Order: sequence, then C-alpha cells, then structure tokens
Amino acid sequence: MTGALARAAFVLFAVLAVACIDTTSPSYVNQGQSSGIGGGTGGGGGGGNIDSALVGTWVGPTTVDTVGGHAQTVNTMWGFTADGSVLRQVVTLDLVTGVSSPVISSGTWTASGSSLTVSFTSPTAQNLTFSYTVSGSLLTLDQVQFVKTG
Repeated sequence: MTGALARAAFVLFAVLAVACIDTTSPSYVNQGQSSGIGGGTGGGGGGGNIDSALVGTWVGPTTVDTVGGHAQTVNTMWGFTADGSVLRQVVTLDLVTGVSSPVISSGTWTASGSSLTVSFTSPTAQNLTFSYTVSGSLLTLDQVQFVKTG
C-alpha cells in the first residue's frame, strides 16, 4: 500500500512540477524547433476562412477527475496551422497507476465570426463547433481558456 501511495505522490509531484513551467513564453517552449504541428503529413487544408489569430499551439487547463476510484488529470493541447490543419492532443494520466493515455486527433478547421468549426478525420471522424475569442495569448473555446505556447 505504501508503495502505491509513494508512486502516486511522485506522479502528482511530477505533474505539479510540469504545471509550474511558464507556458506563456513561446521561446522557452519551442526554442526554435518545430512542435510537430503542421509538419509532415496531415489532414490537409481546411479550404475555408482562417483566422490568423488562432494559428499556433494552445495549452488548456489541467483538469482533475476521479474514474473508477482513481484520480486522473486531463491535459488538452490544440494546434492550428495557417493551411487549415488542426491537431488536438488529450492526455489522461492515472495518478494511482502512473499510466498515461494520449489521444491525438487530426483534421481541418475554419473560423467565421465567433464560430470555430473543427472536422476531425483521425482517429475517428467528428465535427465540432465552438464559440471562440482570442485576446493576446488567451484563447477561449466555449468558456474554456487556453494559453498560447507557440
């Protein structure tokens, strides 16, 4: 029992340490290197309206939930490119077992007025629509705030 508790404490410490990193400084995060968003092969262009204020990498808040008696954190990152491609990475970390479950979705995006439409093609087809605003390095999608990191 104490081994599991020690492991959970270590994982929690690691998550908190990562959360303390200043994600508002693009030069620290990217250091001139590609984040992988928009590089290589992708979902292709959206072919519609592109709001250049959305282009970049955005990191959301860490949420904590309990599933099956296990505390979990969920981290979401969005990447929007100027050619209309989008990546969303959602990483769930079980704080008891230390098992991480990432899900990466790719597709295309368009924006019109205050409406953002995302059409995922991988791993499964899914269309999402959000209301959005961008204010400096802060993106709000349906009242959830994301910080621009690149």
